[in-house]
Amino acid sequence: CCYADELKEGFFPYVEDVCTIMIPLLQFYFHEDVRKAAVQCIPELLVCVKKAVELKTTPGADATYLQNFFGLVMDKLLEVCPKEP
Repeated sequence: CCYADELKEGFFPYVEDVCTIMIPLLQFYFHEDVRKAAVQCIPELLVCVKKAVELKTTPGADATYLQNFFGLVMDKLLEVCPKEP
């Protein structure tokens, strides 16, 4: 997610699409590096959403979206972490 890291709030329109791909990869049991990449992507996406909310310049980026996004991510991380070898 180097694009999210570089673009910050500018990456906000793509956050949902990326999450649709990355969240299921948190459970990709065939290769540990895939799971690591998915986990490493999450903080960058959270920063992207947070900055978009703070700047209030991106339609759809509001506190409710941030809360829902954070809840979704945390729920999934809490689900998959105990299963990690």
